[in-house]
Amino acid sequence: MARPGAPLTAAAKRYLSTLEAQWSGSIHLRMLGAPIRKCGVTNKAAPASLLFQIKSVTLPPTQPFLSKALSDGTSEAQPKNPEGNLILPDRILHPKYAAKKPGKGMWITLSPTILQQLYLRGTYKMLNPKATLPPELGVLVHTQLGERVIQEVELLRSFLASPPEQSADLTAEEQTPPSHPQPRLSFTLSTDIPAQDDPSTEQDTSMSHSLPLQFRPLLASEAQHQRLCDALSGLPRFKTSPSSSTLYSFPEIQHTANLGIALYRLHLWTRTPNQT
Repeated sequence: MARPGAPLTAAAKRYLSTLEAQWSGSIHLRMLGAPIRKCGVTNKAAPASLLFQIKSVTLPPTQPFLSKALSDGTSEAQPKNPEGNLILPDRILHPKYAAKKPGKGMWITLSPTILQQLYLRGTYKMLNPKATLPPELGVLVHTQLGERVIQEVELLRSFLASPPEQSADLTAEEQTPPSHPQPRLSFTLSTDIPAQDDPSTEQDTSMSHSLPLQFRPLLASEAQHQRLCDALSGLPRFKTSPSSSTLYSFPEIQHTANLGIALYRLHLWTRTPNQT
């Protein structure tokens, strides 16, 4: 029987506490720690943070078209379908704002190219042979990924506005004693709209794993981009400088990691042209 190890010293406990805080705030570790799922198109396994789900949803044949869903990122309104069976995205929006759809789902890699293969191969028929894959599905995925970014900004803003006892862990990390390292910079977010014809602003196809990550999100519409700007205006503490109205910097702590993950997922989708 192995002898129990010596108790940890106070210095060791402080070090492990700091290390645990860094891990909980790491975008890459959080994404890699997600459950492993297999893409229904490529049959390759990957963390669920790199995929989204599709499900067959039965709707009344009189449901309105996708205009509302595309405008606000929700799936409350869907295309008309005489059979009432549609393939729709799931597990993209925050569960606080959108309940998980019932029934069996299929995981798909976050890539418009992979989604195009789903159309060509018809793999979605495994969920429901009578289901229809709407041509606007790619646009809806893009819209919901952008909506998730806005939701995470709003949740972070609500958390920071909560009473001190509810945000004690964040305050402790931001006011770390001098003997402990300050949280390092995790990512920056620029709200400048990427120019479509300027090569210097094109989405990087292989984002560096070094910190800080740099995000310039390409949202599905100007209206959604404005909503993101409005939401970020409630986070002045993260502005790079008081004079900067478009660049925000976020430390590597637990409560900013969710926003970083949402931005990373949006980047995975928009780094290649949407072909659907």
